[in-house]
Amino acid sequence: MKAKLGLVVGLGALAATLGGCTGGKGELPGMVQARLERASSCQDLEGMLKSDARVKINAYIDGMIESLHNRSSVSYDSAGAAAPSNASTPAAPADHATTFSKTNTQVDGVDEADIVKNDDKYIYVLHGSTLQVVDAFPAANMATSSSTIIDGTPSEMFVSGNKVVVFSTVSGGPVFASAGIARKPHYGYYGGGWWGGGGGGMWGAPMCMGWGCGSWVSDPITKVTVLALEGTTTTVAREMFFEGSYVSSRRIGSKVRAVTNGGAYAPELLYYPSDPNLKWDDVDAMTDAYERMRTEDLRRIDVSTWQDWVFVRLEKTGSAVAGTTLSCSDVLLPTTGSTEYGLSQLVTFDLDAPSAAPSDLAIAGAVDVVYGNADTMVLAQRGWRSGWWWQTDDLPEGFSFTYTHLHAFDIKSDPANPAYVGSGTVPGIVDDQFAIDEKAGVVRVSTTESRAHLVPASGMFSSSHMSWQTASHLYALQAGGGALTPVGSVGDLVVGERITATRFVGDTAYLVTYRNTDPLFVVDTKDPRNLNVLGSLTIPGFSEYMQPLDTTHLLTIGRGDSTSNMALQIFDVTDPAHPKLASKYLYTGGDWAYSEAESNHKAFTYYPEKKLLSFPRWSYSYSGYSSSFHSSAELFHVDVTDGIAQLGSVDHTAFFPSGMTQGWCGGYFGPEVRRSVFMDDVMYSISYGGIVATNTLDLSTVKTLSMGKPYLDGYSACLGD
Repeated sequence: MKAKLGLVVGLGALAATLGGCTGGKGELPGMVQARLERASSCQDLEGMLKSDARVKINAYIDGMIESLHNRSSVSYDSAGAAAPSNASTPAAPADHATTFSKTNTQVDGVDEADIVKNDDKYIYVLHGSTLQVVDAFPAANMATSSSTIIDGTPSEMFVSGNKVVVFSTVSGGPVFASAGIARKPHYGYYGGGWWGGGGGGMWGAPMCMGWGCGSWVSDPITKVTVLALEGTTTTVAREMFFEGSYVSSRRIGSKVRAVTNGGAYAPELLYYPSDPNLKWDDVDAMTDAYERMRTEDLRRIDVSTWQDWVFVRLEKTGSAVAGTTLSCSDVLLPTTGSTEYGLSQLVTFDLDAPSAAPSDLAIAGAVDVVYGNADTMVLAQRGWRSGWWWQTDDLPEGFSFTYTHLHAFDIKSDPANPAYVGSGTVPGIVDDQFAIDEKAGVVRVSTTESRAHLVPASGMFSSSHMSWQTASHLYALQAGGGALTPVGSVGDLVVGERITATRFVGDTAYLVTYRNTDPLFVVDTKDPRNLNVLGSLTIPGFSEYMQPLDTTHLLTIGRGDSTSNMALQIFDVTDPAHPKLASKYLYTGGDWAYSEAESNHKAFTYYPEKKLLSFPRWSYSYSGYSSSFHSSAELFHVDVTDGIAQLGSVDHTAFFPSGMTQGWCGGYFGPEVRRSVFMDDVMYSISYGGIVATNTLDLSTVKTLSMGKPYLDGYSACLGD
C-alpha cells in the first residue's frame, strides 16, 4: 500500500465529531466508577470486603443462571518527555568507562528494575537463579567476579550505590511454616499460577480444579533480597516477603516502591454445582443447584472474619522469620463490585534505612499497569464484569466490554508513605505503562475499548449475533477532591483499530493505532479540557515502541510492510500538523523474526553519546524437516540528520548447542540475546550463553565470556540442563 502523508480525516470534520469525555456516549452502560476508600476500623474493613464479595458472587451466579436460558440465542464474531536518562559519568580513571548506557526508562530520574544493570565498570546480570557480577571494563580483561544464588525465581533488580535489590518469586508454604503461620487448606505451596481465591479467569470467576470443587490455589510470595556490595562481593543485608506476584517497581534515590498482585483471601467458595449427576441441559435442575450454591457461598462469606482476607508481611532476621498482619487502615477498597478479584500491594522501603519497617498499602483488585514519575504513581486496574454477562441478547448498543480504573498516589509530599490522591474510570484498557502520563495534577491515558454491536438476523437461516468493535481513545483526568475527574477527550480517535504504542513528550501525545495500516496521531494536550488532534500520518505496518530522539523526532520499532518484517523508523514531528517519515530500515527475508524490544522497552538500548542503538533479534526458519535459529544483538547508528544505518549484528547462536532451538530447561532459558549495554566504544551483548564485548568502531570482538548454563533454584529438572 502506498504511504500517504497528511490527515486521516480533515481536522475540521474531526473537531466536529470529537468532544465529550466518553466519545459522546456519556458514562457507558455497566461501567462502574471506582473510588478508593480507606477502612476506618477492622470491623469496617470486614464489612466492606464482605459487601464486595456478596455483590460479585451474586452477580456471578445470576449470570450463570441467565446463561442457562440464553446460551443459544447469541453468537459472536470479531470486527475488527525528553529522551530517557542515559546520563554518563565525567572523565574517569582508565579502568572505568567515561560514558555508559543505562536502563531505558520512561521518566528521567525514575529508575526501573531490570534483569541487567551496569555502571562504568561492572555489569550485573540475573542469570537463572544467580546474580553474577562481571568486571567488564576494560573489555579485554572481562571476567566474572562473583556469583550469588538468589532464592526462588528472580524477576528484576535495582543497583544503587553499594546496594543490590533483587525481586524473586518463592513458594509461600515454607516461608509461612518458618513463621509458624498456618495457611488455609485450599492454598497450595507451588509458587505460581492461580492464587488467592482466583485471578478472575475469563468469566470473572476463580479457577476451580475438578467437578464441583472449591478454589484450590497457590500462594506465591515476592521476596525482596537486599544485598550489600563491597567491591564485587555480596552479603545479604535484608530479606522481606510480600504476598502475591511481582508486577513492577520504581526507584527514586534510596526509595524503592514495588507493586505485587495476589489474591484477596476469601473463604473457600463454590463456583460450580457439586452434583456430578446434574445435566447441563436440565435448566430447572441446574438453576436450583446454583441457588443452593448461592446460599452456601453467602453463608461462608458471612461467617468469615477480616483476618481471613488480608495479607501478611514477613521478614527474615538471621534464621528466624516473623510475620506482621497488614493494618486494617492500610487497606483501600474501591467501589463495591468494581474491580477484578485479587489484592494488590504498594510497598515502599528505604535503602538508607535498613531497620525501618516498609510502608505497605493494600488495594482490593488486581493491578495491571504501573506508571511513576518523581511526584506521582498511577496504578491501573481492570474493571470487573460478572461472569457470563456477555451471553445475553439484550446488551445496549455500544456496550463497553472493558474499562479501566486509575488510582493516583502522591509520593512527593511524604516519600516514605504514599498518599492516595484520587481515582477515575475510563472505557477501554491500557496497552502498557507508556499509555499513562501525569503532569501538574493531570493524568493522561490512552485506551483501546471493545464494544458490543447487535447484528440482526438477515435471513431465514441466520440468527442475530454480537459483533465486537474496537475504538481508540485519549483522555485527560484532573486530580482534585479525592477523584480523577475526566475533563477532556478526543472521542473516538479511530474506530476498528487498537493502540499499539503511545508516548507523551511534554504537552504532546503521540499515538500509533493498527489494523491494516499504521496511523501516527499527534495530539496537543496542553489544555486538558480541549485535547486537539493536530495531525497524523498513515503508512503500512505499525509501531510498537516509540523513543524520543529529541523534542521533534521519534524513533520507533515495529513491523514494516508485513507482520513478518521488523522495521525501524524515524518520524519528524517538527510540524505537528504534518508529521512525516524521515528514515526507515526494513528487515527483509523469509525468516520469522522477533525482538523483545517490540514488547519491552528495557531491551531497546539507545546510547545518545555515540548515537548508537542496540536490540535483540531472534529469527527462526524451516527447511524441509529441519529448523534453525539465529540469535543476535543488532547494532545501528541512528541520527536525525543522517537517518538509520545498520552497522552489524553480534551473533550469539554459537553459545548454544547445535539443534537447540528453545534454550535450556525446555525453553525456560531461551537462546535470545537478553540485553545490550555500552561502555565508551564497546557494546556488551548478553544472553544466557554469555557476554560478547564488541568494538563499535570496527565491529571486532574484544572478548567473549561464557557464563555457564543457568539453573532454576528448587527445580531439579533444570539444574544446568
